[in-house]
Amino acid sequence: LLRLSVVPNPASAVAQAAFTLPVSGSVHLALYDVMGRMVGSTIEQQMEAGAQSVLLPVGDVPAGIYSCVVRTEAGVMATERVVVAR
Repeated sequence: LLRLSVVPNPASAVAQAAFTLPVSGSVHLALYDVMGRMVGSTIEQQMEAGAQSVLLPVGDVPAGIYSCVVRTEAGVMATERVVVAR
């Protein structure tokens, strides 16, 4: 099971995405708008099992509601709603 939390929420410049990986491997994290389009920065990197956190820049993303999605190479996925406010 993969749990994801994003703080602060709402965010205005940078948010922190925190999650715990069940196993080590490649992780892909991205923001999607309500139409399912990937927006903003995408993070793709190798991570160790256990608690992880990454900074998610949202300063260049228009105000609105987004989905932060984290996926592992094993196909495990978690989603958290993120509000970007100005």
